[in-house]
Amino acid sequence: MVVVVLAIIMTHSAAYQDFRELLVKPLDRVSFITLFCLLTIAGNLAITYIAHKTTSVIYMQDNFVASTVIGLIAGCIVGLFIGSINGFLQYFFLRRYFIREWIIAVAVNSVAYSTYSILVLLWYVHAAYNPVNTAEFADHPIWLWLYNNYFHLLNLCLFLIQGAVQWLVFQSYLKKVDWWLIFPLIMGYLAGFQYLPFALILWLPFRHKLNNIQSVLYYLLAVKALGWTFYNLAYQPFLTESALLKGVAITISALEYLLRYNGLVMGFWFDWVSCIFTFTIFQAIAICYLRKQEPDENLYLDETSAFTSTSDLNNKTQTKSIINQLQAQINTVWQQELNCRFPLTYWLAVNAAGSVVAYHPVNQVSQDNLELTPLPQLVGDPESATPTAKLQLTFFPPMILELKPLSGKSIPKIAIETLFITIASSYFIFSFIIYV
Repeated sequence: MVVVVLAIIMTHSAAYQDFRELLVKPLDRVSFITLFCLLTIAGNLAITYIAHKTTSVIYMQDNFVASTVIGLIAGCIVGLFIGSINGFLQYFFLRRYFIREWIIAVAVNSVAYSTYSILVLLWYVHAAYNPVNTAEFADHPIWLWLYNNYFHLLNLCLFLIQGAVQWLVFQSYLKKVDWWLIFPLIMGYLAGFQYLPFALILWLPFRHKLNNIQSVLYYLLAVKALGWTFYNLAYQPFLTESALLKGVAITISALEYLLRYNGLVMGFWFDWVSCIFTFTIFQAIAICYLRKQEPDENLYLDETSAFTSTSDLNNKTQTKSIINQLQAQINTVWQQELNCRFPLTYWLAVNAAGSVVAYHPVNQVSQDNLELTPLPQLVGDPESATPTAKLQLTFFPPMILELKPLSGKSIPKIAIETLFITIASSYFIFSFIIYV
């Protein structure tokens, strides 16, 4: 029932009306997600490796409290060192999207993750050497509760800290980011490959509705609700009453077993690393939905302009045909070399006949040098503004042309492709480690 309600709500989610405000422009999504994931995952894997090595050094079987204190200190040092480097690298390579305070946010998150990793690993080591009988807590219900919820409390602290520090950075220059306070918490409990079967099941019918962050949050909550229903033992008797549901449950259980690399020596670490990968990927994708408080001046478009008022042609085949027609026209009329030191970039609205209905320079250089391009000769009648393909046209000196869709690759498609690449690469790496 929860899934049905969330799915219904998703169908009423409003799309972004103005992609000029997007922090990451559609054409830049793939490069942003790739670079952000590489830097973030590298930093987290480095912290995880050092935390694992540190645990074996500081653990004292006869004094777990002292080991914990030393672990907290070591976690802060490791996290601050690696986090500062990683934060600087993220800011340096992605400063188009992040302000300088992002370095501090990454450092704080790294400290939290480093101490979390050491505490979790210390607990596992200690439990292996000192098995605990929960009956010993019979007279101490509070300690029993803490023992049973130790990992949940650590997860809660880790993800709330991350949500808070990133929100403090984002809220200074982005719109409507209060939801980010709990977004890492939701992601933390959905991270890992075991939820991918449910994500795919819900993605197929609702992929066209995932056009803003509200619908994405509903989608993720629906994935969690569906996963909780199938994995909850209390619902197993109801699932077996239907042959269809039983078959679905068996298939999902098999996929979950496979995706978690169960039964192998490296299962624990595969689970851990898969959570790092999926958490980072979802975070990168979510950032692509964020909007600036003030759009870039050079990209400002008046609401009455023909470019803004024309409806979009959401058809890949027709868009490709329009690109070919327009490119042929430009090659015909562009005879003189571009006498300019910089590339000139314009956004175009082009109708099905290949005629430019409207154009917009994306910066002052492109505006000042418009007459050097053949673009004015290509503008047709604005009254022919049927649904148009929105394109980005760039002229590179001396006579190089680049024409591509302005919308870029859809975020749901990027998400699915990225996750499949991650699964394949993870299995290859871990299989190589185990069997070679």
